[in-house]
Amino acid sequence: MNVNTDLSFLTLVAQASLVVQAVLLLLAALSLWSWWQIFLKMFQLKRTTRDTDAFENEFWKGGDLNELYQSSSKSRTGSGLELIFTAGFREYAKHRKQGSNAGATMDSARRAMRISSASIARLVWPEPTRRRASVLMGSSRRSEADH
Repeated sequence: MNVNTDLSFLTLVAQASLVVQAVLLLLAALSLWSWWQIFLKMFQLKRTTRDTDAFENEFWKGGDLNELYQSSSKSRTGSGLELIFTAGFREYAKHRKQGSNAGATMDSARRAMRISSASIARLVWPEPTRRRASVLMGSSRRSEADH
């Protein structure tokens, strides 16, 4: 009695029930989709890092901030840092034109930058991730305060 069974992957899949084949197909499809998403996010992060570095280099050159604001506000593919700068500078320029005092001008510019930063975070991080991150940060703050 010679029992030679072929245990190759293809043979096992071909002889499996329809339910098992469907589950394997679903797992393979979801695996490919998840890797696709991972690579998309990786390319997005590389592009954002490159854009942020370029903007930061331009900012720290010490040139005219009005010119930087003009070029940043016209840019359609600005990095997060560029969008935050644009929001803050827009608010700053508005208050300076109105003749507001320095404290009110700076508070308004900071508020605009915080709002812009939060808006960018909502675009980058889905809601469940933000919620988990805030819970983790909150719990770590509490534990640091307890010590």
